[in-house]
Amino acid sequence: MSGRNGITLNKAENASISSYTSAVSERTAVIARVRLYIMGLLTWVIIAVVVLAVIGLGVGTFYSGILQGAETVGSNPIVKDATGEAKEFANNVTQKSASN
Repeated sequence: MSGRNGITLNKAENASISSYTSAVSERTAVIARVRLYIMGLLTWVIIAVVVLAVIGLGVGTFYSGILQGAETVGSNPIVKDATGEAKEFANNVTQKSASN
């Protein structure tokens, strides 16, 4: 069997390459499954922590803390500048698409 570069492989070499390729594919699939499992597990841990925080603090205290944090982030000058630039960019894009 002739390869891409004019290299000829016999049946044994071709079989060993295909078995190596399938082993690599299997390992890649296992790694992908493990990553998905870890992400799912991490998601459930975060949900559990949030639920326990709501139960421990009380719903009103929890949400008021979130609102105070959002106000603090919103009053940050860097965030205000980024928000202003994003608004200008969005206006420019919509005006250009409306004129076309």
